[in-house]
Amino acid sequence: MKDNFLDVAKILKPVGLKGEVKIKCFLDSIDYLSDIKSLYLEPCDKSEFLSAKVKQKSGTHSKGGIQFIPLKIVKLRKKDNEFGFVYLEGVTGVQQAEALRDKPLYAIKDEIPLGENRYFIADLLGCIVYDSSGKVIGEVADIDNFGAADVYTIVSGDKQFMFPLADHIIVSIDPTKKEIVLTNEVYNMLVE
Repeated sequence: MKDNFLDVAKILKPVGLKGEVKIKCFLDSIDYLSDIKSLYLEPCDKSEFLSAKVKQKSGTHSKGGIQFIPLKIVKLRKKDNEFGFVYLEGVTGVQQAEALRDKPLYAIKDEIPLGENRYFIADLLGCIVYDSSGKVIGEVADIDNFGAADVYTIVSGDKQFMFPLADHIIVSIDPTKKEIVLTNEVYNMLVE
């Protein structure tokens, strides 16, 4: 990704009368949101709900020429790993919360804590996949999660291969070099 912002959650709807909103989190766990300093909202006509005080105090950040409005999480209640309820700084009523319905929330990538051997999907898309002898298998075109593990889709010319992310399949992942190395056994299974 050229910029340093990731889409981390979506505001679904207001909850109650005091500005709380229900969100869907796109990270592995909603718990990560409590460690993020600020979430960011794209400015729009409906974002006038934010007080000038919050805008002036927080400043703005830019992504692709768009000025993003930072919002701090005042309180987070977890429903499960994917859904939760939050109070955002500057959102104090149901009308303000309603103006945020269906809006994406972004975070600065460097502020999102990642555990060891954890990666952002955005950093893995486009990685070249090799077998352990150095033969190119293809390029990561998509990553899906169907529950048990992430499933990588590799494209090579007009061929498409899929494999689950599992320790016995992966030799190494290096998103900075845009490289993923698989065991030779997996390569043989993919091409047969």
